[in-house]
Amino acid sequence: MSKESSIEDGTDASQKRSPTLTVRITRLVSFALALLILAFVCLSPRVAMPLYDKLPFFPIKAESYAGLRTDDLSIKDVYFSSKNGARLHGWYIKAPDERAVVHFSHGNGGNISHRLPIYRELVKLGLSVLTYDYQGYGRSEGKPTLGNICDDGFVVYDYLVNELKYPADRVIVYGESLGGAVAGCLCSERPSRAIILQSTFSTLPHVAKEKLSLVRVFPDFLFPDQGSRTIQMVVGKHSPLLILHGTDDSIIPVEEAEILFRAASQPKTFVKIDGAGHNEFASFADQYFVAIKQFIESRLD
Repeated sequence: MSKESSIEDGTDASQKRSPTLTVRITRLVSFALALLILAFVCLSPRVAMPLYDKLPFFPIKAESYAGLRTDDLSIKDVYFSSKNGARLHGWYIKAPDERAVVHFSHGNGGNISHRLPIYRELVKLGLSVLTYDYQGYGRSEGKPTLGNICDDGFVVYDYLVNELKYPADRVIVYGESLGGAVAGCLCSERPSRAIILQSTFSTLPHVAKEKLSLVRVFPDFLFPDQGSRTIQMVVGKHSPLLILHGTDDSIIPVEEAEILFRAASQPKTFVKIDGAGHNEFASFADQYFVAIKQFIESRLD
């Protein structure tokens, strides 16, 4: 009896140990999986934006202003206080025979001084220009982030209507490249007479995945909201919209403009500039401004 009892006890102990080991392995695997999911989320652009914030921005400080020829333009230095307290710098360029004013948000490289050919053409059309540098660009203080540049766009718009006393129906919002995202943020919440998007993208996640293989693993909802505002804005009710894009743009492919145009509600116009790359505005200025002139004249009458 004693021997049988011992065998039975040994069998019972083995049966008890086996489920316990299985439970421990299951818990360990679950814990490791939870850590991987947590790390994945924590490294996503939405959560870890400080890791990615420097990637889209290539600012040049104000030293590049030296030797600029601006005597043909009536340029006035203007300053704004950003939402986070940084001092922003911009140019208010008055057109002699003014018809409206352009709120101009530039791309991710250089500063306002690198867009002089655009300002000159706009002034020829009777459009004054209020252009500005994002935080960290030109003479502006602070650091550029996706959130900061959108906030900067709002501050400049409010200066335009509150300090310079332009009514919203005389304001044309112009976003170039990354500035298209700023225009999207702005026009989602502020009225305007018209919107011009030049060489911009549909959403930041979409273009980021095209250019950066390290972010392709992240779904769109793990990207910050600011990068999606452009397409969200054009889908809803908006001012008359002009989309301009070069067919040979290797930085933001023309397909991005096509996505925007297909998604946009009316009124909308899409002009492709044959042969133009991303940074070749000066070489194709005539084509760009024939399109802009026709668009503006149809909207300012």
